[in-house]
Amino acid sequence: MIRLISAAVLLSSLVVAPVKASANDRDVAKALFRQGANSFRAGDYTGALRQYKRAYRRFPSPKILLSKAACLVQLRRYARAARVYQRYLDTADDRGRKGKVRVALAAVKKMVGVVHVELGGPRVRVTIDGRRVAANTAPVRVPVDPGPHSVVVKRGSVLVADVTVRVVAGKEHFVPLRRAAMRVRTDVQQDAPSTPRPGVSGVVKWATGVGVVALAVGIKFGVDASRISDELSSHSGPWTSDVLARQQEGRSAQNTMWLFTGIGAAALVTGGVMYLLSRPAAKKHQSVDVALTGSPTSLALGVSGRF
Repeated sequence: MIRLISAAVLLSSLVVAPVKASANDRDVAKALFRQGANSFRAGDYTGALRQYKRAYRRFPSPKILLSKAACLVQLRRYARAARVYQRYLDTADDRGRKGKVRVALAAVKKMVGVVHVELGGPRVRVTIDGRRVAANTAPVRVPVDPGPHSVVVKRGSVLVADVTVRVVAGKEHFVPLRRAAMRVRTDVQQDAPSTPRPGVSGVVKWATGVGVVALAVGIKFGVDASRISDELSSHSGPWTSDVLARQQEGRSAQNTMWLFTGIGAAALVTGGVMYLLSRPAAKKHQSVDVALTGSPTSLALGVSGRF
């Protein structure tokens, strides 16, 4: 820590390098820089930082960044100091001094922790201590100073995380996410499709066709059985062999009616179940109840449920 501060103090005493600006801006920046240096030597690092910021706005010399970083180190705002050092390396042309700055940057990085959010994208919003950070790609890794930090993560309007993370220097801290909230959008998208998957629609159509035809045949035999029953009910004479044969014909028609009705109902139910199972999973479970009732003179097929 002592070696880092010594390097930072040394860098803060550098002379401002020439940058394109008006003479007035340059003179104002020099005066502000001197005020900042005096405040730094007096131990007023907050005041020095304020003067260096004003000087940089008037005359954006990369070397003023080094003085700002020195103040941030003294204030133990290491994460921000690292960003300022990196900005200097990205903008300055002084190759000889960059080696010392890289050493200072490496030392500062050891004093910060990292908040890790395993989520990113255009709809993701990550804020740390009320400050929004870039979250266009996953994962989101943000260097922060040691200590407690409030982390809020949203995907659209859905709150995915709202926690306080206690960061330790040199450690990476993963933010726990609410997995159920992360799956909300997927569930909504799966509710929309209602058509069967390819390859299953043929089976559904075949089962439906068989069911309709079988029910039609069953209804036809049911009508025949009903007509024969009416004839026998109105018969008042002796029960001859022809009458008994007619009665047997009615019973056969009734049995055939129940057979084809059962086949038709089973085929329709099979087609319905295949249709429901072939749909993408939805948040609500489908349920179907089928009730088949009848008598020698009537037939009813009831279907109820939630689709």
